Amino acid sequence: MLLISLSITVGCSSLPLTQRYSKDSNTTAPCSSTTSDIFTRTEMSFEDYIDNCDLIVEGKVIGDNVQTYVGFALTDFEKQNGAKMPNPDFPVTRVEVEVSKVIYGELSEKTIVFSQLGWNDTDFGHKKVKKGDKVILLLKKYENEEIYSSVSLNNGVFLYNEDTIDTYSEKTDIKKYKEMKKDDFIKDLEKQLKKLGKKQ
Repeated sequence: MLLISLSITVGCSSLPLTQRYSKDSNTTAPCSSTTSDIFTRTEMSFEDYIDNCDLIVEGKVIGDNVQTYVGFALTDFEKQNGAKMPNPDFPVTRVEVEVSKVIYGELSEKTIVFSQLGWNDTDFGHKKVKKGDKVILLLKKYENEEIYSSVSLNNGVFLYNEDTIDTYSEKTDIKKYKEMKKDDFIKDLEKQLKKLGKKQ
């Protein structure tokens, strides 16, 4: 049996967040053809996630969750092997994050748009961050779009409260960070980045 991974389009126009995505769940936002293979990255190690990041940041969610639907297309390989998609629109939930520290990567703006797979107020896709949450995010940037998403669903999202890390990941090599001090977690990230030869 042929296993086919889905390529989800999450990149949209560069308008301000409030204009870019309709709160009407029946509205499909115009999107580019940029695709993500986040589903195929779920079995990678935490070191692999770090190595595949475009950006790692610490920050705070400052905007309300905005839900929209984005279109996505099957790859030529998927089409050739009979894959069909009954509904071309897929739900995503986006929030604005104010960045307080760039741990890895380059960022000229003080805020980013964080795109989360699935409907708002549900755990479908992955658990959603919300306004007021303090986060450390391992992110992929979408080509030609000022939009970021987790490098691998829950595996790239860390929350902290009173400087203690929390994670929704079920992976053993990530769950070990649960209840670790935030500063120690960042030091561990920086250590792994150095080991991987990634400039901070």
